[in-house]
Amino acid sequence: MRNSGFKRFFIIDKSEMKKLIFGFLVVDVVVLTGVITLLSGEWHTGSSLVCSQCHTIHYGEQENGEPGGPFPYLLSHSTINGLCLSCHDGRDASTPDVLFPVTMYQSSGDEHSAAGFFSGTGVASDSAHNLAVLDLVPLRSPAANMALSCASCHNVHGNGNYRNLAYDPDSSGSGTNVILGTDIFEGTSPAVPPTPEGSKSAYKSSNIGYRSNLTSWCAECHNLLAANENGTAPAHFKRHPSEISLDMIDGHVDPQHWTGGQGLGFGTATGDDIEGIPRVRFQEATASDYNSAKAVAATNQVFCTSCHLAHGGEHFSCAVWPYKEAGADMYSPCQQCHNQ
Repeated sequence: MRNSGFKRFFIIDKSEMKKLIFGFLVVDVVVLTGVITLLSGEWHTGSSLVCSQCHTIHYGEQENGEPGGPFPYLLSHSTINGLCLSCHDGRDASTPDVLFPVTMYQSSGDEHSAAGFFSGTGVASDSAHNLAVLDLVPLRSPAANMALSCASCHNVHGNGNYRNLAYDPDSSGSGTNVILGTDIFEGTSPAVPPTPEGSKSAYKSSNIGYRSNLTSWCAECHNLLAANENGTAPAHFKRHPSEISLDMIDGHVDPQHWTGGQGLGFGTATGDDIEGIPRVRFQEATASDYNSAKAVAATNQVFCTSCHLAHGGEHFSCAVWPYKEAGADMYSPCQQCHNQ
């Protein structure tokens, strides 16, 4: 079983308590003076890590805390999920909303954020990763049951990874770097300080371009997807291949159709009863910046988030389209590449 988020991130001894109190003073001064240097995680890291957003020095419900405290590690809430979702549940328009229902991207030009949203906490869902629900991890060997928290995938005190993604989410001892500006690129950075329009622009799906390592990061837990294993003829692979350029695969794909962006598979909206959805996400292994990562080409690659949203969404298995639900868009993403 994976180490708990509390054990991994919130062990505080006397010497650390001194650092914590000093941190309150230093970080608040930095924020007040407007001197903020953002790292790869962009928030909750480095100088944007504001201790008082999550911790209290002397517990009091007036400190935006949850009733019933004090809580371990001077947290303002009794659980990791409750703490994170006290901001990321849509109540603050400047903060990315990750909890259903999400409305902040409706006027952004995109249908969802880069990671999507959770159905709830303590609620089992077939369309999202489940928070605080003991689940069998799919596509993992050896089999394991896990109850996820936000800290299962994000380092709550920040690190060098994009969105503070945990280096080793499965606690396997391996780990994967996913670095902003190297593996992933963004067109617009979040506003400093955060604003509703700035967050909407920064966190919407189309603002992110991909180059490498996100599939490897997902495979830290879903390790049966770590390799493109050969299948039994006439099948070429046991599962849908990933991180292979379209122009490197045989006649089962149509790179010209993909780059053309018209016809079967392509549309303006998902679930509008008209066949076709917006172009699915892809990664470009030769990318060096946001523009080259977003350039449509025959060298583009399918990767995990071409088809899935990391948090979840409206459709079965965190899919970006209603595949299991059927309907006009059932095969639209498939057709974008295969054109059959």
